[in-house]
Amino acid sequence: MQPSILVGTSPATLTMKQYRIMNETFIINVLIFVVILIAQYSAVPAAIGGLSIILYLSLTALTRPVKSFFLIFGIKLTFDALWFLKLPFSEFEKFKLLEFFIIPMILLIFVGPKLSRQSLRWPILSSLLYIVWVILAMIFNGYGIDYETLIRQSGIFLGLLIGLKYIKDEEHFSLLIYVVFISTIIPVLASVIQIFAGQIDIPIFYYKLDSIREYRYSGLYYDPATTGMVNVISLLSNTYLISSGIVKKRYEIFHKIFIPLNMFVILAGGTRSMISVGFFILLVFLTRNLKKSLKIIPFILLVIVLSKPFIDQVMVRSTAELERNIEVMEIMQETDYRTMFTGRVSLWQDIWYEFNESGFIQKLLGTGMSSNAHSSYFFLLLQIGWLGLIFYILLNISLIIGLWRERIGGIYKVSAILSLVSLLIIGLSATTAIYTSFQWIVYLIVGGVLNMGVISKYKWKSIFPLRIRF
Repeated sequence: MQPSILVGTSPATLTMKQYRIMNETFIINVLIFVVILIAQYSAVPAAIGGLSIILYLSLTALTRPVKSFFLIFGIKLTFDALWFLKLPFSEFEKFKLLEFFIIPMILLIFVGPKLSRQSLRWPILSSLLYIVWVILAMIFNGYGIDYETLIRQSGIFLGLLIGLKYIKDEEHFSLLIYVVFISTIIPVLASVIQIFAGQIDIPIFYYKLDSIREYRYSGLYYDPATTGMVNVISLLSNTYLISSGIVKKRYEIFHKIFIPLNMFVILAGGTRSMISVGFFILLVFLTRNLKKSLKIIPFILLVIVLSKPFIDQVMVRSTAELERNIEVMEIMQETDYRTMFTGRVSLWQDIWYEFNESGFIQKLLGTGMSSNAHSSYFFLLLQIGWLGLIFYILLNISLIIGLWRERIGGIYKVSAILSLVSLLIIGLSATTAIYTSFQWIVYLIVGGVLNMGVISKYKWKSIFPLRIRF
């Protein structure tokens, strides 16, 4: 009988070489923050600084692709804070700096380790079919190819492919999670500072105003949803690191304090799907690591007390909606429901109307249109139709089942499944299908764990072949 764990019960200790990569990742994140500060005053040096980082990542991808892989995903979330920076050069004035980040990503695909013969092909082919479906829906409906939207939706394909290429064992996986966590440190701390500072106008911080939630903090990002997703990623990666035991003792207190900081930002964001996901991740961590979590619980309780004004807004809103006499079959038609879920229902109704106005073929295969849906599922329903939406859901269910069936250490399996489930749940109220800050990293983790499982099975069979010849 095969053992249930083939790659070790806990991640191996990271090597000095891997710690050097972590240190370099941290330094580049600090440099990116310096670029963010410079961009508040002058676009030209900031653009040069940002392009220099992309050039360095690209050159490293050509010469040392494995190192570049960890650096790229170890700075992605901080680099996303340069969303506002357009290139101040006349030849490239239509482009934003973030769009150039795809260059080192593409280089990672064409260089570096090849897919092994044992690597799974169906996730790559299925996610590629999804991208082709989006392209065809755009072309057949006469919209042409929206390259920005296409790059955003490439997260499933790119994440799975790169994960299957570069993550081969527990050391690779643990280093990936560590550098991803490093990329969340500056954005999370910035959000905490903004929340405590309140409505003071600080140039590097952003916020949104709406009629229901009033002042919504978004930290270094334009969209509060991005801030929430970055904190979810930070919480996911950090709980893995603490659970795995690879964090050095002198850094444990920092990692443990970061968990309540994540929850504080998530609660302040007031998005119910992210709050639910945050507490779900926390519950899984607490139940699996009771001894390690005892010192964290008081800080969590303190965070809940400090977050009471934000929680009250959520509870009042939720209670009012639950007390309404809701007719489920009428929710997509009646105007009385348009203010529900902080106004998201009005967006869903508009998309539902647009969808129903389309032809039969468009309802099945999609209109190719992008929309401000505040929901992955309504966004995809309009863009790629009923069949496309069903395909997207089945693809993700297949990935979850594939992860569940892998005979690999529980800590890896749980981390990957939690990441994917979090993306799907948050997708109810945010269009996670177009958020590169969330989608690329989630599917990278999923692809990596799937590859680790396949490689471990192959190693086991090579030691104990099923057919014994005499």
